[in-house]
Amino acid sequence: MQQQTATFQNTLAKCWPWSVNGATGAHEQRFLDAEAARCALAKLGSLYSADQLSAIVCAYLMNICIEQAAGRPLSERDSETTTACLTLLAASKAIAIPSAQLERIVATFNPGYWYQAVAPLIAQRLTRASLCAALVKSLSKEREPDDLYFALQGVRIYSTATAGLPPGSGHTPLVHALTRRVRELADNHDDEIATAARNASTFLKNYE
Repeated sequence: MQQQTATFQNTLAKCWPWSVNGATGAHEQRFLDAEAARCALAKLGSLYSADQLSAIVCAYLMNICIEQAAGRPLSERDSETTTACLTLLAASKAIAIPSAQLERIVATFNPGYWYQAVAPLIAQRLTRASLCAALVKSLSKEREPDDLYFALQGVRIYSTATAGLPPGSGHTPLVHALTRRVRELADNHDDEIATAARNASTFLKNYE
């Protein structure tokens, strides 16, 4: 698995275009850039079939989810590859990942940290029920305060994706579960988490 991961990381890095930073003049790879992702996809398409690329991206992100659940920090390279994979997911539905795995991705990666631009596009592949289930998991009691804070930011960020989503199975009780958890955080904290929870609560109507 480690060898496969390293091979994929090397291939992705070679396919991802470089650009010039207008402010500094430095050459850089912008792993959150949609146009860069589309260029990379064109090159990756000559190396992998759609099914192969989907399987590789899914396996990589699931492994990162496991690492994150275990509390292990990402290396700089893993962080770049993870960001690139999330941007690829947002840029092309040809990368097909089952909804259960997508739900875990949404629950693991807080858009309040660094991928606000691509998070709603990924969420649009889910039902509102699945999105609520993922957000409830992202707000679990085991999360560190910083993770809770940014997960609450995610309630606002993901709310922009809910308008066109089908309700999905078990939608109403999952909306209620998300609402209860957000209100619990607002009631049981007196710091920035409480403020973030109160702000998040104003967007819960979008999930109904």
